[in-house]
Amino acid sequence: MECKGICPELEKWIRESRDFRRREKEMEVRVDKVSGLVLNEFYLLYYLERNPEHKLRQQEAQELIQMSQSAMSRLIQRLEGLDPSLVTRCTCDLDKRGIYVQLTDAGHEVYSRIAEACRDILVEDDNK
Repeated sequence: MECKGICPELEKWIRESRDFRRREKEMEVRVDKVSGLVLNEFYLLYYLERNPEHKLRQQEAQELIQMSQSAMSRLIQRLEGLDPSLVTRCTCDLDKRGIYVQLTDAGHEVYSRIAEACRDILVEDDNK
């Protein structure tokens, strides 16, 4: 199918992309206001919270959040360095080379506050 002039599929994609970027910016502002974290730090807490054991291999977290190994290491180091620490690192019992990231109780509390604040943004947006 050839698109000459206005292409409906492209128009739809651009509109959805613009709406996504607007919502993402609102989320970034809210996450920062509620916790002082950036969005990728919240994403890590989110994925850890979703896991029944509240932990993930660092490599899996990198793939889920789409970050490089070095960027993920810095992100984890920052969350570990907070007082109280939101995550901890531990080695895999079976493969001592594997590194796990685990959510702490403080991390769970921060996740819950942010999730509620972000849910409100999405509910408000859906009601517009």
